Amino acid sequence: MKKLTVILTLFVLGITFLNAYEVKTNTGSNVLYYNTNYGVNGFDVQHAKHGIFWPRNSSDHYQLGAGIAFGAKIFNIDGSYYSTVSQAFNSMTARAQFVPGSNEIDATKYVCINPEIIYPLYLSSDYNLYGTRNDYTEPIWPLWKNNSSPFGDYVTTTAARSLTYYPDGPRFMASESMVSIYKDSDPDIYAFSSNNQGTPLNLQVEEKTLFWDESPLNDVVLVIYTITNMSDTDYKDATFAKLFDIDIASYTTDLKDRAQIYSDASKRMVYCWTDLADGPDGYMALSLVLSPQVDSDGYPIENDSYNSYSNGLNLASAFNFNIGNNLDTRLTYEALTSNTKTMNSVPNDQRVVLASESFNLKPGQTVSFGVAQIFGNAVVNDTDVKASGQEAELSEILYKWNALYNKIYVDQLKINTTITSSSNSTQDNTIYPNPTTGIVNINLPNNELQNLTVYDIYGKQVHQSQNNSKSINLENLADGVYYLQIQEGNKISTHKVVLNK
Repeated sequence: MKKLTVILTLFVLGITFLNAYEVKTNTGSNVLYYNTNYGVNGFDVQHAKHGIFWPRNSSDHYQLGAGIAFGAKIFNIDGSYYSTVSQAFNSMTARAQFVPGSNEIDATKYVCINPEIIYPLYLSSDYNLYGTRNDYTEPIWPLWKNNSSPFGDYVTTTAARSLTYYPDGPRFMASESMVSIYKDSDPDIYAFSSNNQGTPLNLQVEEKTLFWDESPLNDVVLVIYTITNMSDTDYKDATFAKLFDIDIASYTTDLKDRAQIYSDASKRMVYCWTDLADGPDGYMALSLVLSPQVDSDGYPIENDSYNSYSNGLNLASAFNFNIGNNLDTRLTYEALTSNTKTMNSVPNDQRVVLASESFNLKPGQTVSFGVAQIFGNAVVNDTDVKASGQEAELSEILYKWNALYNKIYVDQLKINTTITSSSNSTQDNTIYPNPTTGIVNINLPNNELQNLTVYDIYGKQVHQSQNNSKSINLENLADGVYYLQIQEGNKISTHKVVLNK
């Protein structure tokens, strides 16, 4: 039976479960990407169809779904141990073993009611500079700047998502991003598993999926996973992995997926293509581009800035497997830690797994990994050709891999759509008096004020004026702290003002 038919059948059985969650697509980038708020990536859950198309407006799809796996050893008091894997995506059933939510808030609860409202999939293009939705409805953007956290803080308490607690503002990454939080603490989700592979590990995962509009990164998707051990147990010889169900075709029921490990191990890369005569001519590369540094005991270095590629964990295992008769295609700990780097070259319906080198993780400790999907045409001597698996055809892929490397490790994922300058002191010569009883004067040396916007501490816009206003009247607002955003030419600055009538 064809795989898609099997999945559709299984979805009929599990449709109530799946309908509880969200699926969204990005609005920009050259890659059309479906995503969820519970760990299933690149899959159109609502229609049980492919979830990655490249180029965006084409019929060329490259994937039917993906998700992470986390394996670890857990030791007993007597010195014995058992190994287990917590897996976010079963490539045969399309079932997820993670649910939306935060262990920090509700570690012992089952999946909450209406998780798409409480723990939605956030899409940055729905939000303004201050983290509120463009239509000023809930929810507030969850990711906020923290100098000690290179990817920002996921703020689980909505009341703390404000400039009062995070004066540097929200953390936006890339041209567009999707952010979600999910966990594996709901035992009902694991009830169908007949073996120990799949025991919940009490993990909390913050997922950030990044897209770019500018070339060449508009052909790249980067997903950053920040994983926290929320249990009271050390996880030994742990490994992070991502499972991809690659499906590379164009309007076809046949699948002849191919995958191969790139010979340059420093790229931590696998490249995939199809043998179909009428299939896409491009490649999809999968790469572990971001990983933590660990100390001599194997634990992640605290406050690691993730700015050293060479010192991070390498790709330890990379393998593929074909569809089989066994519907329980769960990944085993032994497979993830096999240190196998081989690909079955037979064209078939392939799954591809990338697994990191092992590490340890203490209770409460956090670790981050980043996995990229890079799309490019097969090119030889500046001429597009049909993808055949020859590494000489990967020049476009490698160019984009290097561009992503520079974006991560040179530019530090910095972007311009943030607050460019901020003053939290009431001793601010630009605005006076401060505190104020109502009238605030604006002092700009270049006299180029174009727009003045006032936000409350929750990021909601409460006032706006234009045309070189030299003062603003806040008397109709309640006493409290407000933030004045001043646009002066191409410069945007933010100033804190206290209203005390």
